[in-house]
Amino acid sequence: MVAVIAIHIAIGLALGVLTSIPIGVANVAVVDAGLRSGRRRALGIAAGGAVADAVHSGLAFTGMGLVLHRHPLVPAILFTVTGALITGYGVHALRAVTRHRPAAVDGGFLLGLALTGLNPAPLLAWLVVAGALALPSAVAGLIAAAGVGVGAFACFAVFAHLAARGRDVVSSRRSSALRWVGAALIVLGVISGGRGMYLLALG
Repeated sequence: MVAVIAIHIAIGLALGVLTSIPIGVANVAVVDAGLRSGRRRALGIAAGGAVADAVHSGLAFTGMGLVLHRHPLVPAILFTVTGALITGYGVHALRAVTRHRPAAVDGGFLLGLALTGLNPAPLLAWLVVAGALALPSAVAGLIAAAGVGVGAFACFAVFAHLAARGRDVVSSRRSSALRWVGAALIVLGVISGGRGMYLLALG
């Protein structure tokens, strides 16, 4: 029994790391926070994003995420809302650079949770992964989802550490890096919002 649990946790850990490496909203937001505010806020966003990843994967592994297929209007609305949220955050990030606003001091957990949790794209991706893995039970899925959360946080934490270190080491180029990060967030937000409006138009 212990060996089975360990295997499912290991599967989740590996998936959590692998799915967090590609450029996405969560790791871009983590980098932005690390460069702008330092390690604490970046880790807060990382924790929020990791929890959201665990929830998404848990819904997918237990079959509950299939509600999106039964109600196609739900992902369309979520894509639109998330697109507006991400775009707004990117605009705020760019304005903060040009106006030299002080770094945010809150933990960032809720922001990380919202940016990933409200975004249906990761959940749709986890549904594909769940179909490929075909875990034997809902309990196994929840155990793997816990591993996903830990793996995702570990990966995001590396991004947070590197960004915070870059903030201290290359402060002369930090403004330029922050502009690129803000622009990337806007692009990701526009893509998400455009996808949502397209799906709404189809519906």
